[in-house]
Amino acid sequence: MAAPFGLYEPHIETLRSNGLKPEEISGNPVKQAERVRELLHWFVRLSRGSANPKWMREHAFELAYYIATTDDRAAIDTHAIEKEAWLKGVKATHVEREQMLRLGFITESEFAAAAPRPQAVVAAKLDSTIYRVEHDGFEGTVQGSYMTREGKRGVVLQQVGTKVVHVYGEKWLAPAAQEGGS
Repeated sequence: MAAPFGLYEPHIETLRSNGLKPEEISGNPVKQAERVRELLHWFVRLSRGSANPKWMREHAFELAYYIATTDDRAAIDTHAIEKEAWLKGVKATHVEREQMLRLGFITESEFAAAAPRPQAVVAAKLDSTIYRVEHDGFEGTVQGSYMTREGKRGVVLQQVGTKVVHVYGEKWLAPAAQEGGS
């Protein structure tokens, strides 16, 4: 079995040995259940102000030991699940993956294998063709191209006669009708 909640034998023993009654919390299932019931009721009394708080630390260690050794979710490696999700790029930008690398959550090789770095706008073959985007009426010439992390391609158009630029997916481009009927 995997280390429960990422805790190894020395950690588990630390939890057990720091409890008030380690022999009971690590005993047979019936003895454990009796001890857990006693501890839970003690915490309820503590919350009402009718229990001596001097045993809080030891009781907390016992409950921690019990959880670490009996909870059926103990073998679930949540760190690995979160790491896998980040590496697959689930809601993770390149900047976030760089932070994970810097903080030691992922390795250089995992970082390199993660979602591709976003493509910067690069110079495309410049031509004088004027393209029209029908849904908003924008007309311009191609100044560059891009590709999203999802692999969709697009272009940067500069509006005819101005310095205004817009980006559009390639599916929106159609050459504008030339004056004089072409």
